[in-house]
Amino acid sequence: MIPLPAGWTPALFDVYVRRVLCGIRLMDDRVPDWRDRIDADDLDMENCYRCVFGHVFGQYVIGLERLGLHNGGVDYGLVPDRDDAEPVLRALWVRAVKRLPLGLMSEGVIQ
Repeated sequence: MIPLPAGWTPALFDVYVRRVLCGIRLMDDRVPDWRDRIDADDLDMENCYRCVFGHVFGQYVIGLERLGLHNGGVDYGLVPDRDDAEPVLRALWVRAVKRLPLGLMSEGVIQ
């Protein structure tokens, strides 16, 4: 179970799940071995060297450039856009790296 910050609703959590699912699809399409490059224990979504792109490309900005994401990585769940979102994004990406289901709370399948 992914612990949610105070005040988070299932609908808000589902927004982040959908963003990470978009990020997973992007990475699967463009960098098929991305999971092998990430140390899940070292993942930090607020650190440009230890985030998903940091692990895969060496730095967040380099990942944006290589994948042509000129509007940033928020829509792909790659950076938090709220002060309390980092632990949720980190937990979702760790599950993604380990190939565990993410699940949507609105569908009652969050694991």
